[in-house]
Amino acid sequence: MPRKSPWSIDIVKGINLLTLLWTDENKHVPCEHRIYDKAYDNLSKNDHFAALVKAAHARGFNPAYVCFDAWYSSLISNSSVI
Repeated sequence: MPRKSPWSIDIVKGINLLTLLWTDENKHVPCEHRIYDKAYDNLSKNDHFAALVKAAHARGFNPAYVCFDAWYSSLISNSSVI
């Protein structure tokens, strides 16, 4: 899907894959993923973030910390973590 890059004047292609990764500092396990395509499912990245966190909790993940990019710092995302 072509996107305008914030670091370039050119259009770039990307797959917009969101991945939830669990780690204990020694192992890194991708435990859920979503493809962001608002034209297809009408979901925002924050909607996908909330779904990723909900899926992780449903699978028994109960992390002490959740780190994420500032892109996902909406009230919806933050309430998903609490």
